[in-house]
Amino acid sequence: MGNRFERLKAAFPDAEERPDQQRYWNAIDKALVSGGRYRLMIEGGCGTGKSIGYLVPLIEHLVKTGGRAVISTAGKTLQNQLIHKDIPLARKIAGNVSFRLLQGKSNYICQERLKEYTDIKNRIHLEAINNYSRKPDVDGMLADVPGLPPEVTAAVCGSNDTCGSNDCRKKECFFFKAKQRALEASIVVVNHHLLVRHFDMQKKVPSGVLGEFNILIVDEAHELPDVARSQLGFRLTPGSFYSISRDIEKRLGMTASARTLMSIGLRLGKFLERMVNSGVFRIGKPLITDESKEILHDLEQAAAVITQTAPKTDQSSSLCDKLQELLGQLFAAITIKDAKDFVYWLQKDIHDVYAIECRFLSPRFFLDNSFGDKCVIMTSATLDAGDKFKFIIGDTGLTGAVTESVPSPFDFKSNCRLLIPNSIKVEPNDEFFVAQALKALNDIAISCSGRLLGLFTSRKMLDLAYESLLRLGQFPVIKQGQDTVDNLIRQVQDRPGTILLGTNSLWTGIDIRGDAVSCVVIDRIPFKSPEDPVHAALCERSSNPFRFVSLPKAMMSARQGAGRLIRSKTDRGVLCFLDRRVDTKTYGKTLRDSLPYMPRLYSTTEIKGFLDS
Repeated sequence: MGNRFERLKAAFPDAEERPDQQRYWNAIDKALVSGGRYRLMIEGGCGTGKSIGYLVPLIEHLVKTGGRAVISTAGKTLQNQLIHKDIPLARKIAGNVSFRLLQGKSNYICQERLKEYTDIKNRIHLEAINNYSRKPDVDGMLADVPGLPPEVTAAVCGSNDTCGSNDCRKKECFFFKAKQRALEASIVVVNHHLLVRHFDMQKKVPSGVLGEFNILIVDEAHELPDVARSQLGFRLTPGSFYSISRDIEKRLGMTASARTLMSIGLRLGKFLERMVNSGVFRIGKPLITDESKEILHDLEQAAAVITQTAPKTDQSSSLCDKLQELLGQLFAAITIKDAKDFVYWLQKDIHDVYAIECRFLSPRFFLDNSFGDKCVIMTSATLDAGDKFKFIIGDTGLTGAVTESVPSPFDFKSNCRLLIPNSIKVEPNDEFFVAQALKALNDIAISCSGRLLGLFTSRKMLDLAYESLLRLGQFPVIKQGQDTVDNLIRQVQDRPGTILLGTNSLWTGIDIRGDAVSCVVIDRIPFKSPEDPVHAALCERSSNPFRFVSLPKAMMSARQGAGRLIRSKTDRGVLCFLDRRVDTKTYGKTLRDSLPYMPRLYSTTEIKGFLDS
């Protein structure tokens, strides 16, 4: 690694020269020096050092060329790691460039909305926000004010729906200041949601949200397509109309129009409730009834009145644009003019909120067109689904990409074991599966002394596992949703023997080193539910849905979950599947083959012997 490794060694005396890191750096270097349009899809196994692997070449390149780069991640955990740890470390090796974190408006305090919020029962929280916002040189991020209830956060955060462009130029606007700092930085760290929003905004404003940049690095790239599907779709609820009606009354003084919109929201809610109760789920044909036509007609009339009579201000323009957007969404969902690239369905959540959901099915075309002449590098620990990157390239729109796979430097054969408990005799769809799986989970927890991360494919199974382990009463048990992910991880690290259970966000991006986690348990092969409307629609578009959609997604998810097991060369651990199909089905073998090789265990009683050896 020549001079670069010498600098790395100087900064980190314990650093080891590794061929795998050299391969990773070489691939990144080649992409960066291309000087323009270049597509790289690079998989780096656990321990490759992906962040430092792309940051050091990137910073060296920016120091030489003076270009500008955007780094996009899936979640806040990796964002925080990049901002507070990885980029400062990489600058010690590669040179000094400016960098900033930029998140969406909803992550920042809106001074105007804060002034308007007067809920007395939340007075203590409001005082905390006000005290924080008055401090000099703060970023104004709501995450920096601990313990805020969701309703307070939603009431005082920035909003694309109500903020006009000139309003955001007010000196006190935290988001505007963050955006200005980001525009001046050589490296901007964002999440996938903001990246997709930037691309979408470029249709109207060429500079978008992020300004001009010539290099894009997408970390946790396997999650970008689903984020794009969500971001380019919409979620329409009665609350969408309640919210805009309040803003129109407060900000524009148009009380009568506001009441009309409130009434439309109430009628829409009742209509959606009747549709859901009558069995409507996936919307495959227009929802045209006398009631829906009347709601749509009244909304069109209200939008026309408000647009024509509202004062000519930026704030008014922003609210009118949002109203037109809501009208367009309702029209699209009711008339179903374009069911080819979108899927629509009705949903009732746990809070009895009825919604029309819409997802965009073809983000690859949107993304491919948005990348332009940039150098685009996509990386993750799980990109290859056993198909030489074909699935992920097709899903992300990174056509013509150069591909590279760098294996993990960890010794999985020596330090890891794979367990499919022989005590589980049935498959997940069997009525006895839950009882057998929970018994095995309890036994695993005892064998590894509570040092367990449980990853579940459904919230229901997560809750059942949580209750079962609580009844066991031998170890502290925490689960996703009880605190922020960062705080949950901190509890696991600070309190030995703590069991952590989760779904979704715990499958990827978390880094728990040492013996705080000695077992990772996955309840079943993470196939998408056939009832998932997006997955069902994607399968309908495929010539071989299982081979080209279901299995690749499941393999990538399983590999992500397995990647939580060992995070350093000295870590030891056991990967456990409670799903016997990993052993008995051909696709189970395909999934096993996609994982690093680990010798087998067959009984939960073998775990302790391995971990103690």
